[in-house]
Amino acid sequence: MIYVGIDPSLTSPGFAVLNEDGSPRAVFNLATRDLRGGERLAAIYDFAMSLFPMSGEILKGHAVIEGYAINAQNRPFDLGEAGGILRLVLAQNRIPYTVVPPALVKKFVTGSGQATKEQVQLCTKRNWGFSFEQEDQCDAFVMGRIARAIHLKVASNPAEKAVLEKITGAKLSPAKPPRRSRPLNV
Repeated sequence: MIYVGIDPSLTSPGFAVLNEDGSPRAVFNLATRDLRGGERLAAIYDFAMSLFPMSGEILKGHAVIEGYAINAQNRPFDLGEAGGILRLVLAQNRIPYTVVPPALVKKFVTGSGQATKEQVQLCTKRNWGFSFEQEDQCDAFVMGRIARAIHLKVASNPAEKAVLEKITGAKLSPAKPPRRSRPLNV
C-alpha cells in the first residue's frame, strides 16, 4: 500500500510517493519553468503518467492533490490547466484521490492555515523527521501524509483531526495518548 501527494505548481510540480508507514519512497519535482502553454502541459502529463505504472498498488492506498488557492492572482487559468492534467492522470489510472485546499494542507502540518512555506518545512522536519530543500517536494510529502491519514482514518494530534474531519466529513475518534507503563509495586 502506498500514498501519493501532488503539488500542482506551474513551474515545479512536486510529487511524493510514500510507503505504508508514511516514509518517503520517492519525492521529486518536475522543472517546467522554461516551458510554456501546451508544451508545459504535455511535459506534466507525460511525467505524471510515467509515475503511475504502480497504480494497482496505489489503488490500495490513496492520493491527495492540493487544491487551488481561490484568491490567487498568479495565472489562475494556467494553474487550472495543469491541475486538470494531473486530475486526468489520476482518473485515467483509477487512482482514488482527494483535493485538499492549501490552508488545510498548512494546518495539517503546522496547526495554522496561515503558515508560511518556511514554517511548513520546519514542521515537516519536526513532526516526521524528513526535510526537503525544494518547497514543492515538501508540500507533496505533506499531501502524501494527508492521503495516508485519510485512508487509515487516523490523526496524531488535534490539528490533524480537525483537518481530516473537514476533508472527509466524518467524526474521528480522538487521538489516543501514548500508552504509559505503570510503576511496579515493590
